[in-house]
Amino acid sequence: MTRLDLSPEMPRYMSDEPSIKNISGLENFANLEVLDLSYQAVTDLYPLEGLNKLTALSLDENPVADITPLAGLTNLQYLTLSNCAAQDYSPLAKLVNLKFLRLDNSTISDVSPLASLTNLKYLYLLNSPVNDYSLFLNIYPNLANKDFIIASTLEELGFSKSDDNTEAKYADESLGVIINHSEWGPPPREWDANGVRLSLPLEDGYILKATFHPDIEAYVFGMGKDGEPLMNYVYDRKTGSFTFGSGDRQSSEQAVLAAIDAEEGEDMLLAPMRVYDDTIKKNFNMTADRLYALPFGPPTLKNLGFFPDTANAVWLYEQREEGERDVNIEIHRPEWGEKDFDFSFFTALSDEYRVFVIYH
Repeated sequence: MTRLDLSPEMPRYMSDEPSIKNISGLENFANLEVLDLSYQAVTDLYPLEGLNKLTALSLDENPVADITPLAGLTNLQYLTLSNCAAQDYSPLAKLVNLKFLRLDNSTISDVSPLASLTNLKYLYLLNSPVNDYSLFLNIYPNLANKDFIIASTLEELGFSKSDDNTEAKYADESLGVIINHSEWGPPPREWDANGVRLSLPLEDGYILKATFHPDIEAYVFGMGKDGEPLMNYVYDRKTGSFTFGSGDRQSSEQAVLAAIDAEEGEDMLLAPMRVYDDTIKKNFNMTADRLYALPFGPPTLKNLGFFPDTANAVWLYEQREEGERDVNIEIHRPEWGEKDFDFSFFTALSDEYRVFVIYH
């Protein structure tokens, strides 16, 4: 037997058919290539660990908490683990032949085990608490279909520049985000300089205003209602210390508690940071640090340091710094004039040797 379908005709929540909980005995089906156990109640996958001929395995909607037995199934090309509750996803790093992987609504947050799966063509992670999608930059071009976007500019994410070009702004019906870099110029509010500012309406008319300053690793939190400020304080992420701008710890905690539900064991004053971080990740698929690091638009020759040499129909880059190797780079396009190359690179390795590269 090479194929076995044990999934119900209807999802478990729509069917009276009893769920399969124990899959002991499947270890004897050594020739299985395709196995579907979707919509069951399987928790223990160890009977599968020796089925190394499997190329397709469906485990959707099973309360699986340990996927270690999958590590040896290196012939797998198709794997679905929707609603997986595993704590450790590192075993997936060994499934180098995977082409299709579904992990939507799962518990995966660290996706580094997946970043080396260069054969992946289809990857789905919707509603999973992924910390940083940028880890997929290496395999992103290979993905024919996915349910996330890795943006390389703020423009791609829907930001637009303010009229004075000092801020990048994003807004929809649920939130507003403003980013400033000092090289863009001073923002209207000096405390927003070099930061990612979030304005987030909460329940009962409360509004959270929070700014993260990556350069100094500090958050500034404010809470208001009906135009009245209720609290304002700074949290230094490096030292773990608080500085209160208005009120004290007790009054600030009361203001936060009125607007945000605390998690068990959580310092109430850190609840706004949790809400801030989660909101940024959910809306932009990246951390605030990563969002802050994005350029506003795609790189241009000018902002890379090139300048036009119209007489020679090229844009030219020159490095002439003491202690550094001299470098000349020329870029040509046909519309600028005639030239016998599209790209040239020159540098001196020593008094005797030079490197000169021309690309057509």
